[in-house]
Formats: sequence, C-alpha cells, structure tokens
Amino acid sequence: MSPGATLMKSEGYVIGIDGGGTKTLGLIADTHGKVLASAAGGTSNPQVIGFDKASQVVLKVIKECCRRAKCHPGHVLAVVVGLAGAGRESDRQRAEIGIRKLARKKNVPLRSFRVESDARIALEGALGGEPGLVLISGTGSIGFAKDDRGTIHRVGGWGRAIGDEGSGFAVGRQAVIAIARYLDGRGEPTILTRLAAKAFGLSDPQSIISKIYQNHFDVSCIAPLVLKAAGEGDKVSKKILVEASLELADHVRVLLKKLRPSAKSPHGKKTRLVFLGGMLERPNYFSRSLTKRINSLFPSVQIQSARKSPAYGAVLLALKRPNHSTRNHSGRRA
Repeated sequence: MSPGATLMKSEGYVIGIDGGGTKTLGLIADTHGKVLASAAGGTSNPQVIGFDKASQVVLKVIKECCRRAKCHPGHVLAVVVGLAGAGRESDRQRAEIGIRKLARKKNVPLRSFRVESDARIALEGALGGEPGLVLISGTGSIGFAKDDRGTIHRVGGWGRAIGDEGSGFAVGRQAVIAIARYLDGRGEPTILTRLAAKAFGLSDPQSIISKIYQNHFDVSCIAPLVLKAAGEGDKVSKKILVEASLELADHVRVLLKKLRPSAKSPHGKKTRLVFLGGMLERPNYFSRSLTKRINSLFPSVQIQSARKSPAYGAVLLALKRPNHSTRNHSGRRA
C-alpha cells in the first residue's frame, strides 16, 4: 500500500479488474489484500467493442469473481476497473456510467465503483502502491511518477501524431524510413530491408507506398524486427534504438523534477523505476541501452521489475476507502 492510504476495516471484499485490448482479468481479494479468486473475459476496450459490450464484459467478470469466491456482490465493498481505451476523462466517465447503469438493470450492487485507465492501474501494480516511476513503451509510450502524497504526474502519451517517442510506433516508423532511404541510395545498408520484405512484403518502393498510404499498414509491427536486427548487430537498427532510448531517458529526467524531494530519496533510498510494455519488459538491445543511459544520467534511480500485476494494482486502489480522494494523471483531484 502507498504511504498514507487507509485500508477499509469492515469485513467484505474488493475487486480489481484489468480490462485490456485482448482480455479482461478480475481479482477478488479480502480487505487485507489476499487474492481469493480470479476470473477472465474477452476484451473490454470500449474503443474496440463499444461501451455497451465493454460494460457487459466487465459486469460478467465481477459476477464471476463473486461466484468463484462464493460471496454475494453486495458484500463487495469496492470495485476498481482499469480500462484500455479510457485514458480520456470523457471516455472514463462514459464507461463508468455505462457499467453502473447495466449493474442496476441486472440488480448487481456496486457500493463503491470507479473506472480508471489501464495505465493508472499498471502504475499502481508495478510500484506496489508506493512512490516511484514507470516508463511504458508498447505501441505508444508514456511515463508516470507517483509521489509520496499519491499525486500522479505524467510525461508523454500525446499519441503518434505529435508524440509517442521511444514507442513501437516511433521505432517502426524510423525503420521504414531507413529502408526507404536505402532503396533510394541515400541510406546505409540494413538487414531490416530483408526482414521487412520477408515478414510484410515491404520489398520495393511500390509495395511500401501501397501498404503505408493505401492499406494503412501499422508500422509498429516492424518494431520487433528492429529489436531482432539490433541483436544481430545491425548498425542502423542500433542507431534507431539508441535515439529512442534518448527520448525515454528524457521522460525520466522530467518525471524526477516533478517528484517532491521526499519522494526522490525516502529514507536515503533510490527512486524506483519500472519498465512496462512490449518494447521494454523483456531484455533486448533497447532495454539494455535505456538502462545503461539511465544508470549513467540518474544515479538516484534504481530500475526494478514490476512488483504486482495491473489487475492487482486495481485491487490496491480498491482497498483504499471509497471516500479516499485520488488524483488523475494531470495531478488534479478526480
């Protein structure tokens, strides 16, 4: 639990749910945080399946958690759902209203209920509810810091049009540019040319232009090829990833400035940083390059593995008293 968080002392249960783009995972725990049962469902991203269907998936997981823990939903003191696709406040509120409405219709009591973004519960789980930093690099990228007062600060997350530096999209885009430059005779040779041609048919100018502009090819799909090529010693891929690591290291620099002094080194300890997302969670040239840079630039930071899952992060948020105020990503009270 984070410092200052008050656990509910009354008997009962809490539920934390991680609603992702692929699946939805729910955990039901007692008021001491001990997980009693889990339940899973399909995607609950409202941007993918719509808000009505997302509400149905979430409610089904809540009911299944209760069934497996052999408790009545009325005994659940709080439920927190972290939803992919609910990063904007308007979408978060719409999802929350939709789930509440469906719960009333199905006679499922929700005593204390809140929808958060998937990034928020990932932050809580990764840090175990304590202060620290999280860098997320998947298709997109964003950085979060949580100070000792529970205030959440963010950097990045502006989307692919004007941001997402150091993300799979940014790396994939630079890879396509490198391939195009090589085919033009303006760039260095790279094994990305062979890998992209084999995997996606990006073998010549016509196929590249057609896929990118007509078929709306998602360039983030090429990012794993860049990681692979860099591991095989490809200079162009290494350069792309080094530049991406510079961008994410700058996220860390700004996040450290946003933290309060007491959160930077509580009791003389280093500030914890957790890497999340497909680009960073597994050891590769990118994660190693970023780790080396952060260790060099920010000796007060200690890079660690995530303590808990995003679903358990939702449990930690649910364990706080229902009237315990939280803050959104901009630092304002929600």
